[in-house]
Amino acid sequence: MIELSNANKIALLTDSTADLTPAMREGKPIYVVPLKIVCADGEYSDGVDIFARDVYERLHRGELPQTSLPDGGSISDTLDRIKADGYEKVLAVMLSSGLSGTYNMVRLQAESRKDLEIAVFDSKSGSLGMGSMVLQLWEEIQVGVGWDE
Repeated sequence: MIELSNANKIALLTDSTADLTPAMREGKPIYVVPLKIVCADGEYSDGVDIFARDVYERLHRGELPQTSLPDGGSISDTLDRIKADGYEKVLAVMLSSGLSGTYNMVRLQAESRKDLEIAVFDSKSGSLGMGSMVLQLWEEIQVGVGWDE
């Protein structure tokens, strides 16, 4: 668990479209659920077994990969990991609901959890707009902004 000044034991959850690299997340309680990318030769997890450069190569070859929701199991597993790491609360900032059902899927899973207090937000954004929100939330947590704020 990342302690620093996180007395409220708040973890941050986002999806892979936030484009937060491992270096950007290092030392921070930021957990990422990968979206699925469906290609001609199979389905991959974004940022796990397929990366932007791979997608660009496929586009260059004329293939048009499609995105899909993360599977429910990966969301549940990530929430389990957050709890196991000692966090009690989760701020989830997800890809715009206008672009994906990811926000709704996370919201539904959050409602079923009794072991974590989870607030799920529709970023109404994607990519680094979303990632910037998550990084700003971490800065706010570090300076002592509480859960209710």
